Amino acid sequence: MKKLLSVLLAMLLLGGTAFAETEDYTGSWMLTGAEIGGMQLDAAALGMDGTMTLNPDGTMVMVSNGVEETGTWTLEDGAIVATDPAGDVLAFVPGDGTLSAERDGVKLIYSRWEDRSAYVGTWILTAVGAAGKTVAPEKVGVDAYMNLYEDGTCDAHANGVDEAGTWAITETGITTTGGGTTDVYTYADGLLVLEQEGLQLMFTHYVPLFNLTTADFNGVWQYTYAEIYDYEAGSSEYVDAEEEGVSMTLTLQDGEGKLEIVSAEGTEAYLGECVVEEIEDWGSVLYFLGLDETGAQDGSGLTLLMYPGDELVWYEYDEETNVEYYNNFVLAQ
Repeated sequence: MKKLLSVLLAMLLLGGTAFAETEDYTGSWMLTGAEIGGMQLDAAALGMDGTMTLNPDGTMVMVSNGVEETGTWTLEDGAIVATDPAGDVLAFVPGDGTLSAERDGVKLIYSRWEDRSAYVGTWILTAVGAAGKTVAPEKVGVDAYMNLYEDGTCDAHANGVDEAGTWAITETGITTTGGGTTDVYTYADGLLVLEQEGLQLMFTHYVPLFNLTTADFNGVWQYTYAEIYDYEAGSSEYVDAEEEGVSMTLTLQDGEGKLEIVSAEGTEAYLGECVVEEIEDWGSVLYFLGLDETGAQDGSGLTLLMYPGDELVWYEYDEETNVEYYNNFVLAQ
């Protein structure tokens, strides 16, 4: 026992190497930044795209702007020493969750690869909060959405103004950077929330719904408002159903449908049969095919999209005026 204790004590005095925890650098790393002349810049903003995968067997794969290169790596004096087949060596120095290396006067900064799948896609502004109250964005004349891409780039669109930038995951959500400013979003209850000038801008992740059947559209749907986007003007207009003075009720039941429109001019009713088609980027689209008095298709119809959260959108596009119409319906209570 004394001999064992003596050996353990000696090992501890030598630095405890037998018990020291070694940082695990294996896995995927993504090029996130570059430092040039003491100035740190975002890799995506510079058009730089790269990944590095360190395998447990000492092999590695680097991909830079689509060009793949293999090699080996070892851990020497706390640094990752990477060697390509030609014998060129690149030493990566570990930092706070990063690996960085100098090449041709530029410091390349890699960060741990993050699973971005939960955030990648389109986020649509669906609610605005202020003073404890929440209203629909169309009530305050705001139309906004943003696209987050796997490569860390993003683009934002608000009332016809477009802006490109980059985004990154944080402990509480994400940040977006563009136009010289950085916005901080908090993720909670499936929403990305941006606090701005006393307002809470709430964005919902739009994920196209696939593999729906006509039965998934069953219900009585009530028209609430229309969003009208004018491509020439680059702007959106919202029209509330009450302000418009129009009531529309869409009843769908197992492939059969009825659209009833009530306005100052009177009441109109249309019958139709429904079919579902899968459209890339749109998901399951329901086509309401109008029927005449004999029950034959009359050539008219509606294109209906199901949005997450039980929202149905009747989509129309006018080629002559280059205007899109999104007539929004919700399930009647």
